[in-house]
Amino acid sequence: MPELPESDRVAEVGRRARAGVTAASPVLDCPPAVVERPFPAVEADGPVADESAVNALLCVHGGGTHISYRAELGHDVATVVRAMNSLAPKEVHEMRDMACPVPARREHQIGLGYPDGSRRVVRIDMNCLLLPRDEVFRFGDVTRPLEEFAAIVRADGGEFPYAPGDW
Repeated sequence: MPELPESDRVAEVGRRARAGVTAASPVLDCPPAVVERPFPAVEADGPVADESAVNALLCVHGGGTHISYRAELGHDVATVVRAMNSLAPKEVHEMRDMACPVPARREHQIGLGYPDGSRRVVRIDMNCLLLPRDEVFRFGDVTRPLEEFAAIVRADGGEFPYAPGDW
């Protein structure tokens, strides 16, 4: 966790405890917004992420680098990961011919923490309807992982910035 004044550290510990995040969970932070969206030379097979993740952090970037919302989960993370992995694979050669608009919507990123301390970041590109992580791409209803995340946040009594389906 970055160095914070004591009152902020206490608030951060409380926030993580309410989210079900334990001391053994890796500390996750919001990555910077993605400025350019390059496609890799080759695509990889396999899942977007492993279901063994122990915590997840959703970061929503408003305009530019401003983070307009963040929420952390310390339980039921596998539900969100299964929603990511259930999307259809997308081949890189198919994407090279896509005309995706310049990023105009909010950018969503989900950071995942694993028991060994490793972390992964999955982007949810609402403009191109892609869910990329490194060389692994999924396509289709990319809001499904967000809906799962939101349902868990709401079930825990938290607030989510938009109503279901309002992405």
